[in-house]
Amino acid sequence: MNLFDREHLHLVYFAHPFGGSLHNLDDAEWMIAELSAIFDAVFWAPWIPVCRYWKNEGNSLERGMLLDKHAVKMSHRIWFSDELSTGMKAEEVVAIENGIALSYFTRPQIIDIIQNPQSMLVQSLQQELSKDILVRSTIIV
Repeated sequence: MNLFDREHLHLVYFAHPFGGSLHNLDDAEWMIAELSAIFDAVFWAPWIPVCRYWKNEGNSLERGMLLDKHAVKMSHRIWFSDELSTGMKAEEVVAIENGIALSYFTRPQIIDIIQNPQSMLVQSLQQELSKDILVRSTIIV
């Protein structure tokens, strides 16, 4: 099924460590673009511009995490890339509390998915994503 034929847009929140590194932001943006091209879903990370331009401390950090938590609630699934940071653990809690499906990957696994879009793993993941949209659509209606 084509993404644009769907009644509801399928969003996959992409959680990736920031750690104050602009390289990590660039890495996450690249992964999001590639994954969105492979899967029948839109991968997103609204935290990227926030991390790029806001201070990673105090009120900015607190407000950024609040925005992230709301974005997680809007998503059908959350994909975690690499070890969970403190912020990613907070996103994980919100996802669990709201019945959002979770997937955990290492960076090498994400790279393998991107480099092998015809693999059985990608086909299996696409089936999982398709189930998510049906379940969430049923709940929303």
